[in-house]
Amino acid sequence: MQDATRLIAGIGLSSDVTLDEIECLVADALVESAHPWEELKVIATLDARRDHPALVAFTARHGITLCGVAAGALAGVNVPNPSNAVGAHVGTESVAEAAALLAGRATELLLPKRASAHATVALAIIYEGVP
Repeated sequence: MQDATRLIAGIGLSSDVTLDEIECLVADALVESAHPWEELKVIATLDARRDHPALVAFTARHGITLCGVAAGALAGVNVPNPSNAVGAHVGTESVAEAAALLAGRATELLLPKRASAHATVALAIIYEGVP
């Protein structure tokens, strides 16, 4: 019997993001990737944004693990959609895509970066050995 799919969402966000914006962005990403909420197990983000109230509330609402990743670690991940503007602001050209790949130990994205006004999300499948 095959194990259920476990997903990780990498999320990049600005300080202006709201809980509703994160909720809608992630919901749309799950619909687009044809995966249910129940498969989303981890949210990974830039460690400097890990304690953002909207992100903390989102993970608490859904019972999802939240982890922060250092900008230096994210900067070492090759991603399909890097952003020079993000790199200049936070020290890595990718948060959402790099966080999903790195924290999920994935080699490819299930869903590349999607953006709203104040956030980005990317999805990857969590591979064995990741809690």
